Amino acid sequence: MRIVFFLACWKRPEITELCFMGLNRLMKYDPKRFQCSAFAVISEESMIPLCKKYGIDHLMHENKPVGMKKNAGVQEVLKKDFDYLIELGSDDLILNDLLDCYEPAMKEGKDFIGSRDLLMIDATDGNCRTLNFDGETAQGLGRCLSKKLLECFTGNIHIKANTQVFGNDSVIVEGDNGFLDEKTVRAYEPLGWCERTGSPVTVHLWDAINQGLDNNSAGRIMRKGFKFHAVETPEPLMADIKSDENIWGFNHEIGESVDVETFLSKLSQKERSKFFENMKALKAKRVECA
Repeated sequence: MRIVFFLACWKRPEITELCFMGLNRLMKYDPKRFQCSAFAVISEESMIPLCKKYGIDHLMHENKPVGMKKNAGVQEVLKKDFDYLIELGSDDLILNDLLDCYEPAMKEGKDFIGSRDLLMIDATDGNCRTLNFDGETAQGLGRCLSKKLLECFTGNIHIKANTQVFGNDSVIVEGDNGFLDEKTVRAYEPLGWCERTGSPVTVHLWDAINQGLDNNSAGRIMRKGFKFHAVETPEPLMADIKSDENIWGFNHEIGESVDVETFLSKLSQKERSKFFENMKALKAKRVECA
């Protein structure tokens, strides 16, 4: 099975390096069954050496809107040969076992796969809590999308719309901005209903937004008729590493408290060392800022 791990990066280089270590581990896991690679969309020149160090292909793109940044990344990834794309954030870790759990669904040809269970880990003190998504779909972390699914979101043009267009799934209007397929743009432009803006956008899975990206794209995926296939795992096999720089910080009230060592014990020794190195530095920074 050919798999591409896909993520967008911004700031937090120490935690991002921990994430890259995890990707490096996954890329070496059972190559007879999984041919894995990783692709990062970056917005800082300083990230290039880190990508090269861990063998992660990359694309430079402006950071905001994040939705457009991720669209540009998927557009580039679609040039590659792969069966599935697995999403994660630059502060996330995925265990090798998740690939084992996903493999049967991949072999069955499921297009929209994921797990509803994950961990949140406070990078500053090691507190760890479970998190479960009980809805019809999954969070972005670990979301597994087939190439067939991704290709359904190609061929759109970014436009400035002078009128709302309803009843057409190929157009999503955000205020004065939206997306239309090439055929519709050619028909509407002479009428003054829309105007092309910037370069053509051949992938439109996310809107031009900075938050709510998972729900935004999941809704679009389901409107295309793809049903989410939830994979049950014996324990959470993914973790979101929270620091003081996260938009959504660590929540001490959600889920259940668990021993972080259960998860960390399944990482490589280099990842474990990096995690505790980061924790020491972040703890000192938190004390300094207090």
